[in-house]
Amino acid sequence: MSRRRGKLGIQRDALMTIAYYFEGRFASCHYQSGKNVGISRGYVVSADVGAGAQFVGSLAMLSGNASRLLLQRGETVAVAESSCGGLISASLVAVPGASAFYIGGGVVYTAQGGRQLVPGRPKGMRSASEEFALFEARTIRERMGADWGIGETGASGPSGNPYGDRAGHACIAISGPIERVTTLATGEADRGRNMWLFVHAALSLFEEVLAKA
Repeated sequence: MSRRRGKLGIQRDALMTIAYYFEGRFASCHYQSGKNVGISRGYVVSADVGAGAQFVGSLAMLSGNASRLLLQRGETVAVAESSCGGLISASLVAVPGASAFYIGGGVVYTAQGGRQLVPGRPKGMRSASEEFALFEARTIRERMGADWGIGETGASGPSGNPYGDRAGHACIAISGPIERVTTLATGEADRGRNMWLFVHAALSLFEEVLAKA
């Protein structure tokens, strides 16, 4: 994997450079003509396919136990997530044979998106709450025709949300033959860490509920 110092902004030999904020430090993602280039703190890095594969593998590990239970039972799941940005779905899809148990899902990131993906939200129900997480889980399960639904809503950071919840706040719900909802407070402000912790918490809760169903 080759490295060279990179600067934020347009590179002369690049088509485009995008600035990222990763673990509290700026990094640049450099797209060159005819060359795949990845992300690293303070560097422009030639894409490491192996590292990407390892990341996908780590996602699959997060959902591995829950996925096995779904496959064994012939049951299915759908996901409506927010602060996780699609990582819950990605963790499920990363498992080989996911089409046998993963129906579909989406990211509810704005009120407009919510009206399309999980319509019928009761008036006065705010996001980033247990009530909304359960509404997401129930609605996506019903709309997708799945046996189970996962709902997640929160504030990944680095700042909180307009409702007064601090970064690291997330509400996660499971809907199916058994329903469960929980609130997570990581105490972290780092966006990437919180997203990962939210995904881990969601899939751990799902595995726990599946084991008891």
